[in-house]
Amino acid sequence: MNTSNKHVLYVSYTGLLEPLGRSQILAYLSRLSDDYTFTILSFEKPESLDDVLSVQKLKEECASFGIEWVYKTYHSKPRLMATAWDLLVLIFSIVSLSTSRKSAVIHCRSYVPAMATWMVNRVTRTPFIFDMRALWVDEMVTASRLKESGWLFKVLKRFERKLLHDAEGSVSLTEKAVNYLVSSYAEIDPSRIHVIPTCVNLDLFFPNRQDNCYDSKTPVTIGSVGSLSSGWFPVDWLFDLYLASQAVQKTNLTVITKDRLDAIDSIVGSYGLDLSGITLRSSEPKSVVYEIHEMTYGVVFNKPSLGRLGSFPTRMAEFLACGVPVIGNAGVGDVADIIRKYRVGVVVENNSLDSLSDAVKEMAELLKDPDLEARCLYAVNDYFCADIGAQKYRKIYRKIVDE
Repeated sequence: MNTSNKHVLYVSYTGLLEPLGRSQILAYLSRLSDDYTFTILSFEKPESLDDVLSVQKLKEECASFGIEWVYKTYHSKPRLMATAWDLLVLIFSIVSLSTSRKSAVIHCRSYVPAMATWMVNRVTRTPFIFDMRALWVDEMVTASRLKESGWLFKVLKRFERKLLHDAEGSVSLTEKAVNYLVSSYAEIDPSRIHVIPTCVNLDLFFPNRQDNCYDSKTPVTIGSVGSLSSGWFPVDWLFDLYLASQAVQKTNLTVITKDRLDAIDSIVGSYGLDLSGITLRSSEPKSVVYEIHEMTYGVVFNKPSLGRLGSFPTRMAEFLACGVPVIGNAGVGDVADIIRKYRVGVVVENNSLDSLSDAVKEMAELLKDPDLEARCLYAVNDYFCADIGAQKYRKIYRKIVDE
């Protein structure tokens, strides 16, 4: 069937100007633009829209793939009222765009766009895809932003059930989340939930072509990329791992973050650590790859919880794309399963000193394996490649369009 004239309205509450928006939205849609006509409706932060040059460049990039980009301003405060306002804007925008473009499918990235589309669907009956990305409601409970006993939690959970039931297809980042959802909602057809993990931009993240053989006599550099103050990252695990490694050999710790460095300095200081081996700095997105090249292995810890079963740290895929192994922990999406399946790192079961010390020793042995970098790169191409993700989305689109 020729689907080249079929229109897809892609709705995202994440800004296309944000790094994740570009890597997790445009990376897929650009690969599908030969088969479908896309309009992207996104919500952009005011400070992102202030960069007029970046906005214009992104418009031109979208246009080069025949993609129309429509954006609205994202509101964050006051939180509940701001989200309610954005929800209203979403509803009216989805009605306008889907009817004027005669959309065959509405692809909703995350819960808020999906809730707006579900309401529109009651009238227009345009089929939609619920691309949930994570277990958002449970994540908010984990982050203490929502009470499980409160009315809002119950309302959002009812919406989650409705979205999964009424969507023509749903997408999860992890197998663990699918298992949880199927066990929670008996009426949900598991064949309609598809797993498409986060993808990595291989133009931005690539291996260091220099031959950096591991030598147990040379210093190890443990690396972390991303926020330490998000509430999801267990900072104590990172520093305890650093101390465990120092007990074995000379170890440096490099943290690349956009967090306020004075705030991070105070966190480090509260642990009473020797700062001489610790580097804290920010980096431009295009330079992160070179920072990773200087790391012996990366840390992708996350606080294990029900809410994190649907999450996957994008940084893990980026480390592996650079040929750098990782240490991660169980209880976070499919992280542990992937590390073990591809043998690209070490899994920590808990944050006990014995567990972290064992992880350091296991990593030291793993680093001696001459095939380790090749396995990291194979894992990326086999599991995190945007081409594979685009193929999975294409199958979902075709099934809906054909029906």
